[in-house]
Amino acid sequence: MIVWKDAKDKNVATKVFFGNTTDDKLYADAEFEVQAKEADVTDAFLKGALLVQVGTAICVATKVSGNEVTVDGAIYAAEAEA
Repeated sequence: MIVWKDAKDKNVATKVFFGNTTDDKLYADAEFEVQAKEADVTDAFLKGALLVQVGTAICVATKVSGNEVTVDGAIYAAEAEA
């Protein structure tokens, strides 16, 4: 598999998503208002640019399967593709 950098990736080192331990969902913002999209999470993971902040800890995701992201043994759900 070849993963190409796109024009939208210019000058992007990492993408930080936010894991909410209350509802086990993954969010695009620290306020837990906008749930992360599966496509965005998968894209960042494939490019080695996915970090997840849980509380004060910033972690590297170890697995992405569908809309589920594994971080430190916990699974967080991104918004599934339709």
